[in-house]
Amino acid sequence: MATGRLDGANCRGAEKVRRIAQWCEEAGLTLNAVEYAYGDSNGDKEMLELARQSFYVAKDELTEVPS
Repeated sequence: MATGRLDGANCRGAEKVRRIAQWCEEAGLTLNAVEYAYGDSNGDKEMLELARQSFYVAKDELTEVPS
């Protein structure tokens, strides 16, 4: 049934990194395996920090985030 409420924690910030870490573990990978990340909001900051190469997407622009 659709309620308009989230089913679990909002997937942003540290929660997004936690879910990526969980997926990596289930796939037999480590977080070091995250090569690229693309984000479009402040809620993606932590995720962008864990990837080797990160990009911020805004409208028609793609900006590499310094590591």
